[in-house]
Amino acid sequence: MLIESLKIFCDIADLNSFSRAAERNYVTQSSVSQQVRKLETHWKTRLINREKRSVSLTREGEVLYAKARSMLERYDEINRFMGLKSKTVSGSVKVAAIHGVGLHELPPYLKRFIQLYPEVKVHLEYKKDHQVYDEVLRRNADIGIVAYPKARPGLKVIPFREDELGIVCSPTHPLGKKSQA
Repeated sequence: MLIESLKIFCDIADLNSFSRAAERNYVTQSSVSQQVRKLETHWKTRLINREKRSVSLTREGEVLYAKARSMLERYDEINRFMGLKSKTVSGSVKVAAIHGVGLHELPPYLKRFIQLYPEVKVHLEYKKDHQVYDEVLRRNADIGIVAYPKARPGLKVIPFREDELGIVCSPTHPLGKKSQA
């Protein structure tokens, strides 16, 4: 389907990598290359300059990227609308989370989400906190999960959960005699 090829093309441009685009779309690198060749054959023009360790768009590729990105956003809107109409939640969600939260706190929530919405494909990536912000700002992730969030322009911070901290000490310690610190 052309829409899938355009998504892969945009992912290559966003990630500057065929292999990372393949990873994001759960396909092989060979499949990504075939999709690009299909687009280039369809429009009879080169869209991507392939160099050893670098990927850049040709002038035509840049135009296609802008138009395709806009089209993909509209396509996602249609999917969300149709999903609401049919009462079925489907699609995909990309989550960027810091390692500690993603590995230790998130699994029970993800498990419950997947049980409630089996038609939604969840893609979780572990990042450092500054990378989580960057991924969301660049729209490479739909949501990001960090500890101690900081407000930043272009982002909305929503509390995920409240952690309660406690002091653990010996009963003979001066604090051990208090009911609250």
